[in-house]
Amino acid sequence: MHPGQSEAAHALGLSNFNITVFIVLPQAIKAVIPALISQMISLWKDTTLFSVLSFTGALGGAQAAVAQPAFIGRQ
Repeated sequence: MHPGQSEAAHALGLSNFNITVFIVLPQAIKAVIPALISQMISLWKDTTLFSVLSFTGALGGAQAAVAQPAFIGRQ
């Protein structure tokens, strides 16, 4: 935040809390949004990849279990 913004806010009679809420936070959120969106996209991709890999692993385990005659009860 530019020091002139703080001085202008104090000149308008804003309290430190109001300066933070109405001046600092909107600027900080504007700066952080691209990084947050990137993190959310990365999390979504990683979660999808993990679920696909675990699903194929579970299917492979099920196929291996069914292929064993002792598992089904046929001997």
